[in-house]
Amino acid sequence: MDTPSASDRSFSPEPQAGDRLDSWKEIAAYLRRDESTVRRWEKDGLPIRRHVHKSRAAVYAYKTELDAWWDQGRTSDQAAETQQPAPATSTRKRLWLVGAALGVALIAVTAGRLVFFPAHTRSASAPLALAAFMNMGGDLSYPAFSPDGKQIAFSWANSRLPGTEIFVKLVGSETPLQLTSNKGGEDFSASWSPDGREIAFLRQSTGGTGVFVISALGGPERRLVSLRPDRYYMLDWSPDGKYIAFGQRASADEPYRVFVVPKEGGKERQVSFPPPGTEGDWRFAFSPDGKYLALLRHSNSPTAPLSIQLMPSGGGEPKMLYEQTEWIGNLAWSADSQSLIVTGNHQGVRKLWRVYLSDGHEEPLVDFGENAYYPAVSKQGSRIAFVRNIEDSDLWSTKLASPHGPGGPPAHVVSSTRVEGAPRFSPDGKRIAFESVRSGSAEIWVSDPDGNNAVQLTFLRTSEPEMPSWSPDGQTIAFGNSGLDQLISAVGGQPRRLSPDIDAYAGPVWSRDGHSIYYWKVGQNEEAQIWKIATAGGHPVQITKNGGFSCMESLDGKSLYFTKRTIPGIWKMPVNGGEETLVMKAMDPALPGYWAVFEDGIYYVNSQAKPQPTIEFYSFATRQSTRILGLSGQPDAWFGGLTVSPDRRLIVFSQQQYQSSEIILGENFR
Repeated sequence: MDTPSASDRSFSPEPQAGDRLDSWKEIAAYLRRDESTVRRWEKDGLPIRRHVHKSRAAVYAYKTELDAWWDQGRTSDQAAETQQPAPATSTRKRLWLVGAALGVALIAVTAGRLVFFPAHTRSASAPLALAAFMNMGGDLSYPAFSPDGKQIAFSWANSRLPGTEIFVKLVGSETPLQLTSNKGGEDFSASWSPDGREIAFLRQSTGGTGVFVISALGGPERRLVSLRPDRYYMLDWSPDGKYIAFGQRASADEPYRVFVVPKEGGKERQVSFPPPGTEGDWRFAFSPDGKYLALLRHSNSPTAPLSIQLMPSGGGEPKMLYEQTEWIGNLAWSADSQSLIVTGNHQGVRKLWRVYLSDGHEEPLVDFGENAYYPAVSKQGSRIAFVRNIEDSDLWSTKLASPHGPGGPPAHVVSSTRVEGAPRFSPDGKRIAFESVRSGSAEIWVSDPDGNNAVQLTFLRTSEPEMPSWSPDGQTIAFGNSGLDQLISAVGGQPRRLSPDIDAYAGPVWSRDGHSIYYWKVGQNEEAQIWKIATAGGHPVQITKNGGFSCMESLDGKSLYFTKRTIPGIWKMPVNGGEETLVMKAMDPALPGYWAVFEDGIYYVNSQAKPQPTIEFYSFATRQSTRILGLSGQPDAWFGGLTVSPDRRLIVFSQQQYQSSEIILGENFR
């Protein structure tokens, strides 16, 4: 692919107004780095300007000067740059800068880094070189090397595709080859046959869920295994080429277990047997030498909920290799079968590290930086690939001229270079609770409605807490965490579980009288239902029968309003049970946090509005919606939300500022 021309990045003696970046955050976002890194670069000559007569923190910079600074300090290593696509927008230019920065700055880090575990020292004769392999926009995931290490299969979703599809791209080539087309579903977790002729993958769609196989050159697909509708995570092809491993569970209350099926199809055989009462084996991988199957096992233990275990590839009792309380996402084997490359939260930050089979020691892979997902290692050669996701969602507010709008100019409430979402007003309107990843992992925070006096409440460093909800007296906040319901004081402290007898619940919401908490839980056929449990304890009671997801009671506490997991709309039913009725159809099911009910209507985000999504008010009396405010960004699906102050004069909402996803290729990885 063409690299950006010199004229695209040349220094301009008179920068234009639109070329200016007016804060450390904007500068960091343009360079796709965190603020601390950019501040450090200023000491190396990064052209930062400061306002006269203002504080030292009041800075600005020009894009053309930043580009020129980068070009002047660029090394002669042009190999990584030849794979960068020609940028059509300033966003593409920033992505190019990231790829080049990874290919230059991180080489220097590699050459001079410390050896953490001398017993595992590897040759440093050829330094690690990182470059962007695929960065054409959209969401990228699940990279997988061909057996010879010369091609990478991956999943790609973008605005031009009807769903998430499998693509294959040759290292050094420009154009990826599309293998699958599922018309709105999701194809993922590609795994190559050892001879490189076929690719197995998982498919989730309305037309059927299962394990499929397709030629590596494209063509018709064949289904090996039909799976019940559920959430699936990965599959892997055995090194001898005879079997394909996949995970499944009999119901939402049972753990995931690993099964193998012959490559030609036929009878499935269970090979992993996680203990009852756990979430089981979500992810797994065969070692290249065929000796082991590594299992990523999820338990409900509060001290070590995640562990990596090694099991003989033909089946048998697994042995513990590594465990931690923080989230582990994916794992991949090194080419020599002597270690595992792991991604997850490590000391609160999403990154990659290595775990050795000999003794379970871990080694930080500092060269790869933060926000690394889906590692893959070539069995031949010395290559590694992973996905780097960078996104930023902030909290904004708009003042309402009247309860029905319109909204005034939006103002920043909570801002960082990471993600903020799921805001919720306290009952007295004096504080908001929200989720933030500013500390490195998703945690619950509280602040004033204008964002001042922000305080971190939780220090979980495990998974993402879900949808904080205030008790009616404002003293307690409920939230979901890895399927466990938890409560924490609104002033901080140690979280506690509501009941030790329930799990796999999410999205807690208090009843108006404070006597109960509603949750949703995924059951059979991946359908979610709403349940309720008394705050005094006891057993949960199922409320909905035909599906239910996010919910809240009416102000008088007589009706329950709720969404569904896959069907657009908002429904209501009596809180004590009864028939459900459809209230409005416009609610996007992927935005469960973006609505709030009042006595005369519902505030919500209309994701289908053009040219941008809008905040609207649906009137119960007229059954019509009126526009309150157009969003400048996109709503943050699942993690985001909006909340309305009790006096209905202020709306706080989250919106995505930017998002990028790219596959990074590393050469000379040992």
